[in-house]
Amino acid sequence: MPVTLVMLDRQAPRAFVDSKPVLVVTTGMLARLDLPEVGAERFRPNVVLEGHGEWRELRGRETVLEYAEPCSRCEVTTIDQASGSRRGPEPLRTLNERFAGDFGVYCRVGRAGRLRRGEVLQAT
Repeated sequence: MPVTLVMLDRQAPRAFVDSKPVLVVTTGMLARLDLPEVGAERFRPNVVLEGHGEWRELRGRETVLEYAEPCSRCEVTTIDQASGSRRGPEPLRTLNERFAGDFGVYCRVGRAGRLRRGEVLQAT
């Protein structure tokens, strides 16, 4: 199949996953979910933050993450990441009941750089 490689304008809105490449969840979100058998790994986040709260931007020593939109969840969250087996309706059922199906936040990279485990981010 013939294909053509193109470059999009950096400011163009897009639906591709790379337009919002970082998924952030918090321990506060997990606590509100209140499903002890479901860990953060079920949501496949890039970053897990301690705490909770709302923010528009996260600033680290080198990097800046900008809030883009909530992450709508799908049935992949019902699959145990270690075994690959389906685990029933949770957490998707609870996400739909309590969180309108959303869990986590997609972010754009405002400034690229290294983000280190344990690094404190400034929320604004």
